[in-house]
Amino acid sequence: MDNGEYALELADGRRMTYPAADVSEMKRLTEDTPEKPSASGVPLSGLCRGTTLFTEYALASDLYEHIKEVQVAQKGMGYGSGTKYYPDLAAEARKVGGDAVISVREWRAATAWSWSAPHVGGMAVRWTEKAKTEVVTIENKCF
Repeated sequence: MDNGEYALELADGRRMTYPAADVSEMKRLTEDTPEKPSASGVPLSGLCRGTTLFTEYALASDLYEHIKEVQVAQKGMGYGSGTKYYPDLAAEARKVGGDAVISVREWRAATAWSWSAPHVGGMAVRWTEKAKTEVVTIENKCF
């Protein structure tokens, strides 16, 4: 634990951090856990009506149109969790016409005010016509 956060290095080199308070809410994955946790059985475009869908997963390319990579970095001093910048990342995606941010990731990098400031980023996408009818099982959050 560092600065009230737990960190996990992933096999692909990404680093995920979690506030210590969130660890008590985490669930251990077992062999019975599905590969992708399920969401409600509604089409992708209906999961986050009026807000921006976030997911760490990649989706089939026929469900979205790639707009651009978006990212947000902490401004000023601090070492908090990058998850508090998700609403800012959602706003960046909406500015470029995005319905969702997929392949969301968090990392840390030095800035003028911090040795390890949180950064978040992902791919801003617009739903295709297929996404308006396709029901996909995916873990997501709405911002």
